[in-house]
Amino acid sequence: MKALFIGTGSIGQRHLRNYIQIKNTTDNILLFKQTNGNLIIEDGEFGLKAKDCSSISEYYGVQETKDFSLALKYKPDVVFICNPSAYHIEYAILLSKIGSHVFIEKPLTIKTDLIPKMEKVINKNKTITMVGYQNRFHKHIIDIKEILKKEKFGGIISARFVWNTYLPDHHPYENYRKGYVANQDSGGGVAFALSHDIDIIQ
Repeated sequence: MKALFIGTGSIGQRHLRNYIQIKNTTDNILLFKQTNGNLIIEDGEFGLKAKDCSSISEYYGVQETKDFSLALKYKPDVVFICNPSAYHIEYAILLSKIGSHVFIEKPLTIKTDLIPKMEKVINKNKTITMVGYQNRFHKHIIDIKEILKKEKFGGIISARFVWNTYLPDHHPYENYRKGYVANQDSGGGVAFALSHDIDIIQ
């Protein structure tokens, strides 16, 4: 199986580490990145081990390219899209077209105009596609859903959801003013960056 990782920020590296641990190999893994950033980020902090390596790919022992045409020619079986939110759906469509199964970090997109095109491509190629709202798999959320379904304590009268974070603490290894989460054009802002509660409500 060949895997492609698009974006090597904190969540991209977390998926990469999980994939390597599950597959127990670093073979057939390609990173596509467009920046020169080489921070090794683990558990929300950048590691000093980054100084021992010239690149993220060297640190993890995988291949790397900045040429997206080469990433497409690689023909990955599975892709993890972890770049800024504004670019998620465009990459997902291109990779679904070549038959890759795609995992997309939330949100799927910041504009809805390309969703019908993506649905058409996915259905045509019968690819498995998922948006990474991991909180829906949390035990407490699953338990609450079961309680509500069975109306264990009666029907719902009202609901209040609060999901928040302190932006300067979001990525402590970078200037929060320059990160994509603070930039609306790249898909930042509360509606997209903190959309887990919307997913849980649905």
